Amino acid sequence: MSEPRMHQAGADDGIAIAGRVEGQGPPLVVVPATPSDGSLEWGPLAPYLTEHFTCFVMDRSSRARTAEGQDHSPERVVGDVVSLIDSVGEPVGLVGSSWSGVLSLGAARRTSAVSALGLWEPMVIEVASEQDRERFDQAIDEVGRLVDEGRLVDATRTWQAASRIVSEEQLAAVPDEFFEAVAPAMAIQVEEFRQAGESPGPTPTDPSELATLSVPVLLLHGAESVPFFVNGVDHVAGHVAETTVRSIPGVGHGGWVFAPEAVAAELADFFTTVLDPT
Repeated sequence: MSEPRMHQAGADDGIAIAGRVEGQGPPLVVVPATPSDGSLEWGPLAPYLTEHFTCFVMDRSSRARTAEGQDHSPERVVGDVVSLIDSVGEPVGLVGSSWSGVLSLGAARRTSAVSALGLWEPMVIEVASEQDRERFDQAIDEVGRLVDEGRLVDATRTWQAASRIVSEEQLAAVPDEFFEAVAPAMAIQVEEFRQAGESPGPTPTDPSELATLSVPVLLLHGAESVPFFVNGVDHVAGHVAETTVRSIPGVGHGGWVFAPEAVAAELADFFTTVLDPT
């Protein structure tokens, strides 16, 4: 297998959006969820996809090889994803998870270069209960306080625990190395979520937005995931014209990290059909 190369796309404000490129075949643009950079988050999954696809694994603003930006609004971040997609020069498959699944849905509406979407448990705020929303807000405030104190690893752990996006059992299985690796980007995560909460207009997962998507969408979720994420998958499936839903047994929200082979198999089968790789 050839060594990965770097690909760059210019964003509207001149910041170069970086992507690590590896593999061969039709292009997949892979968008990391907050707070990870692309290589860290998708590292376990990528080897199972690069035999069939050319993977452009994105580093979002202020992460790894992409320079720091000041605007972390959803509109700006979606624009960065679109910039990388359009720079590939041919139609792509788009892969996202959690928050980046939402960003991917937004990007697919802003460019005609997306042929299909493969999403793991998009973080759909429309299905959040009042209790969920209060918990998310409290978690963001607590994480922000820890970031301000320079306690970045504690902030990373606190987000996972206080937001309850995974169960206690699933959280206990996360290695210490993961928290240490993603800690430097926690300040960006807090700012992204705060700006998302202040953003005007409909979200990418608003029913009116989803109804305009005309490309096929694969929706994956863990059989052990908390209801918030399973409900989010059902929400997207209920408003997009062409969807396929698959459940991965034995895993929760971090399934693309803890069951990469099973997740990659679903993605490969789906994109093989819709992108017709050689």
